[in-house]
Amino acid sequence: GNLQPLVSVFAESQRREFTRAINISREILGDAPLEADHQARFKMLAQSAAKKIAARKEPENKEWENGLIIARDLSILSTEVLGDARRILAENISATITKHAGFSMEYYHENDIDYRGDHFCQPAYNIASQHGYQANFLVFHEWARLVLHPEDDRSSILVSIHGVGRKYRGVLACGVCFMPYAADGRQIMTTNPPTALTDEAFQINYQDSRDSAKKRFRPWLEKAIQRGLAIWHESL
Repeated sequence: GNLQPLVSVFAESQRREFTRAINISREILGDAPLEADHQARFKMLAQSAAKKIAARKEPENKEWENGLIIARDLSILSTEVLGDARRILAENISATITKHAGFSMEYYHENDIDYRGDHFCQPAYNIASQHGYQANFLVFHEWARLVLHPEDDRSSILVSIHGVGRKYRGVLACGVCFMPYAADGRQIMTTNPPTALTDEAFQINYQDSRDSAKKRFRPWLEKAIQRGLAIWHESL
């Protein structure tokens, strides 16, 4: 068939995007002289981007800050609950496995010196999509995981707490999933995607109280971990 109309539409779309990029550049650079070196212009663009990112992270409503406070509380609680599970597993199984196998804990909190906030975004994003929402790791992302490594297999239970939607409006969520691993330690994401361990995400709302949220969260998380351990048990 005649592809000329399609080519014309594509060319016009590219022209509009190019013009839009030029206009945005002019808005940001303002009266910067044309002879200004490229590095100076890059710096101005970067500084403008930093302001926009900071604005996206800053709650528009100060009351929404309570949602972040609750999220940090639940992140700490999740490490405690996973730690209890790790201890019970180690006490009852360690005697039957090799020296280099076992059970371990990994976690990341936003005040940690070693930044690992970008770890495990993909499985957390997948689980969020299964629950019908978009995970926002920019506004908040803390995670903890229990690594199950009794022999050659190496699976884990991941708890991810993150924002909801493109813009923060006082609501966050927690998702929990079982992550299978190959025998050589590489995570299998294509053939064996992470399995959601709850029917729906745990919602964190700025209108909730810290005590009420923790009271709801613990049994919800313990049930999710139990499901994860059951899946792991069946895979042995």
